[in-house]
Amino acid sequence: MAREAVDLKIMRCLCANAIAFNCFRSPQWHEMVQEISQSPKGYKSPSFEKARTSLLDECYRNVEKELAPVKDTWYIHGVSVASDGWSNCKQDQLINVIAANCRGAMFMYCGVFNGVEKTGQVIADFLLDAIEKIGPSNVLQVVTDNAKNCISAGKEVQKTLLRLSNGLKTHTSVESKL
Repeated sequence: MAREAVDLKIMRCLCANAIAFNCFRSPQWHEMVQEISQSPKGYKSPSFEKARTSLLDECYRNVEKELAPVKDTWYIHGVSVASDGWSNCKQDQLINVIAANCRGAMFMYCGVFNGVEKTGQVIADFLLDAIEKIGPSNVLQVVTDNAKNCISAGKEVQKTLLRLSNGLKTHTSVESKL
């Protein structure tokens, strides 16, 4: 009976907070339940304030540390930048950016484009932000879908990267003569 009561409390919490049942498939969910079951008697969950400040910061640092080995290979192996547009259950218009190479894929970020005309230039600027974070010389390719605005964005990104690489070549040749 005690297990059924706990299961019902879990379900009430998930339903009351609109948390998707997919969380039951998450390895983090199982890790959390395991840790709670082994916690000291009388354990209390963190406060709202602690969760949104110090714990969130610590979680961010841990994720960055886990991603460091992947990022460290970008210079050696290069990176493919992949992007796609979609809408979530709230009908927000989103575009995401993923960096991938032989060491793995990494979600970089997602932008909300509600009320924004998704022109080639707007999408190109969004992609160029990611390319700047990765390092333009590390980018091997940019992959999007074949919508007209994405094709236009690809041409803009290509022009910008060619300008940057010509600037790097010019700069390098000038340095080698000094």
